[in-house]
Amino acid sequence: MRYARESRNAYVLILPALLIVAMFTLYPTIYASILSLYDCLPGKACVFVGFSKYMQLFSSGLFWHSLKVTLIFVFASVSAQIIIGTLIALLIYYLPKGSNILKTLLIIPWALPGVISAAMWRTILDYDYGLINGVLRALNVCSPDEGIKWLLDPNLALLSLILIDIWRLSPFVALLVLAGLVAIPKSYIDAAEIDGASTIQKFIHIMLPFLKPIYKSIFIIRSIFAFQALDIVFVTTKGGPGTATYLLPYYMYNEAFAFLDFGGGAALAVILALLIVITICIFYYIVFRTLVRTP
Repeated sequence: MRYARESRNAYVLILPALLIVAMFTLYPTIYASILSLYDCLPGKACVFVGFSKYMQLFSSGLFWHSLKVTLIFVFASVSAQIIIGTLIALLIYYLPKGSNILKTLLIIPWALPGVISAAMWRTILDYDYGLINGVLRALNVCSPDEGIKWLLDPNLALLSLILIDIWRLSPFVALLVLAGLVAIPKSYIDAAEIDGASTIQKFIHIMLPFLKPIYKSIFIIRSIFAFQALDIVFVTTKGGPGTATYLLPYYMYNEAFAFLDFGGGAALAVILALLIVITICIFYYIVFRTLVRTP
């Protein structure tokens, strides 16, 4: 009886938080799902068209190209961030002297708003006045009239966006992995060192199993935000050159706010949400359960 009363009181206490979460997540999701079934244009009444918006997208070559570009961006950036972030965390872990300074420096790229980071890198990668091309010309790697078209070459634009995203969010991964490393009992590490285990062996057999929950969280968080990378595309390339960096979030933005096709934009939003859920499920149940096992 007492347990039931305490449980009821607990639900009452968390009810306001649940209502707020539902207001900002559940309602927009339902509204977007319903809106995707209508053809809504400014100044005109919405007309129910069923799944025609989805059929138009699935029959569009631009959609499949955008999907391919988005998957490349997400998998490349998230994978590289996990690897680089882990290496940075291990470096700080094994070099405790001055680690506080490194931690402070790590926060800077992550703490900068995405729009500011993208604007900064747009200037650095500029073909005519960018810092990188200026250094290459000063070193005679490129002639004074030439340079690398980082954001103007279709073969380099997507790679440039991936590198910007890696620079911006690898520190976030490093700080989370470092927190996991610090939480590992020191006795386990000491026992492995006494047994003569190498650094790689200690990481694989001791550290990695402890870091499994953190890697799961990192992958889920980073995948969600990587699939929503609108700011970096909007500021640097606007989907160009051509459609080389036409990621799904930018495609969705254009449909809804440039072409004012709110139904098409809502359909893309629903597809993007489902894509995020499917991707996370695949990696959670296949990759992590087969490659990283807790003893």
